[in-house]
Amino acid sequence: MTERFLRYSLERKCKICVVMMQQGQMKKLNLRVTSIGEDGFTAIPAGKKKEVRIADDDVLTAAYARGGGRHIIYAISDEADGPAES
Repeated sequence: MTERFLRYSLERKCKICVVMMQQGQMKKLNLRVTSIGEDGFTAIPAGKKKEVRIADDDVLTAAYARGGGRHIIYAISDEADGPAES
């Protein structure tokens, strides 16, 4: 399910919100995807200029970032059936 959000960000050049595990801690990060590979993706975090590589295994969930005309309350995980919109 997170792949849908990665492609959304890549195709529309817009930010998404990603929750990931880094060094044993959960991190919430707004970013814009610049490329998608087989084992991860490259993105530019909000407020930064340098691209970072993120492994698919590190990503726990993804959702639309705030703004942009979308009003998403809950993040979408791999186990969810679909987005919860208000």
